[in-house]
Amino acid sequence: MEILDLLQEAYTAWADFFASTEKLLYPGNVDVPCGYVPMCLPAGCEMKESYYLRSENAPPVRVADSARRLVDQLSAVAVAAAAEIALAAGRPLVRRPFTGCLRSMRYPAFVGEKESDLMCALETRGAVRATAHTDLNALTVLTPRHRSGSRDSDGR
Repeated sequence: MEILDLLQEAYTAWADFFASTEKLLYPGNVDVPCGYVPMCLPAGCEMKESYYLRSENAPPVRVADSARRLVDQLSAVAVAAAAEIALAAGRPLVRRPFTGCLRSMRYPAFVGEKESDLMCALETRGAVRATAHTDLNALTVLTPRHRSGSRDSDGR
């Protein structure tokens, strides 16, 4: 299967997961990122919900097949990148390219979803989805541009 087909399959599986009540069967922990983390926690609300899939945890049934295949593909990319970095630097700089966490995030739309009223209220109170940033030690794979909720550095 082509990587783009696998990404589309994974996006669809995660979208179905976030739209379902199945996500509530996997309560998360933000201190040791794992499991499902809803938008609103006792400490406050964020403008996204997340799922942290760690290698030691079984993935949700709805996403298991595509998530595992995607992790295998991305792990191969991480190992290859670590080897290239070591070659360029003259020494290994990435200590554990086989370890990590797949974090799937869903940013609800401002219009047309059940969370839209919450998103608009949070924005009115000054919340931002994310300021300009880099994801340290992360490989970020964004949804296709025709999907709402993410923008590149040009605001698209």
